[in-house]
Amino acid sequence: MADAIYAGGNAHHKVIPILAAGLSPANCETVHPGIVGNALVSPDEQVTVLAMLDEQGGSAALGDCAAALPDRPRPVAALIALAEAGTVGFDPEAAFDAHCIVRRVTPASA
Repeated sequence: MADAIYAGGNAHHKVIPILAAGLSPANCETVHPGIVGNALVSPDEQVTVLAMLDEQGGSAALGDCAAALPDRPRPVAALIALAEAGTVGFDPEAAFDAHCIVRRVTPASA
């Protein structure tokens, strides 16, 4: 029974992205202080979202940002993890839906 649950065709989705990248939340800052050490977003996904925002002039709709992560089962959760880390911000005046604007946040030290 356990094999059917954990070793099935969807088992690859159970891998934590930062662990798959060879990182753990504890050593992300050691590698680079800008890496978001959160299991919901891998460094590759972080770079993808930030590059997409840069291409759009620094902001884009939440739905477009989520679409930039097509292989992510929970792309909005990944974006929330980026926001919690202070890498992106959401428009506080808008409804939290696909049209909510996501902005790249410039670090204070930049």
